[in-house]
Amino acid sequence: MLVVLSACKGRAPEAEPEAEPFVPSEPADLEGVPLAATVNGQPITLQAYERELARHKAGTAALGWEPASDGTLEAQVLDLLIEYELIRQEAQRQGIVITADQIEAEVNATIEASGGQQDFEAWLAANQWTMEEYRQQVLLDLTTNALKGPVLAAVPNVAEQVHARHILVDTEEQAQSLLQEINNGGDFSQLAADFSRDATTRYNGGDLNWFPRGVLLVREVEEIAFSLEPGQTSDVIASAQGYHVMQVLERDPERNIEPELMPHLWERALEEWRLSLWEGAEVERFVESSP
Repeated sequence: MLVVLSACKGRAPEAEPEAEPFVPSEPADLEGVPLAATVNGQPITLQAYERELARHKAGTAALGWEPASDGTLEAQVLDLLIEYELIRQEAQRQGIVITADQIEAEVNATIEASGGQQDFEAWLAANQWTMEEYRQQVLLDLTTNALKGPVLAAVPNVAEQVHARHILVDTEEQAQSLLQEINNGGDFSQLAADFSRDATTRYNGGDLNWFPRGVLLVREVEEIAFSLEPGQTSDVIASAQGYHVMQVLERDPERNIEPELMPHLWERALEEWRLSLWEGAEVERFVESSP
């Protein structure tokens, strides 16, 4: 983008007006208002919880899903609202400000994408949103993105990596038998092709290729992989998926991370960030999880 600056001789440039932060409307007095929870002393009203729950129930019904009757959805919705409040508080702590102009820009973009004001208002009604509630959701989304930015930027694109392969089977007895065969000189690659039930790797001998910490779905296997030296084979590793035998082929203390692996690292970094918001938070719940 080419930016052209001009100035009039003898006239000082006018200062731009300070952007106004977006301030969502709140009840003036919450005394006596029923609450669903408090988060570090800040209230989540029962009305806000019930409206969010109704939206989630309507959404699942529109998809043809029947919400579980064990209170799972209710608990998930309340946790979601608690996390929203934790995000708001963290943004306030960091001094993040979202302006009214930013909110309106997002709203206007959505209206345009929806086909116009009439279609947008129909969408709001169908999804049980008021305009004020929708603006508050946009505020939350922009705030969350502002907080996520530094988290994602901190994920390195160079890291220690291992090149490993594994075999996954259903029983510990079979895993022990395969491990013994490997230790006696058996061909790991052929055994993986013959017996591993990991469909994504069995046809290339169980090869997981190079990976850094934070990529493998099974963390127990990943931890063992980074404890081994090249040529070493693990003991049998138990996980929720079954029983693994892992062998490290190569190790590099500083290797460029393949672009297709970065989303896994971003996802794990965001999950760790999300969990960090809950650490030390004082949360009180006043609604039952059961329907």
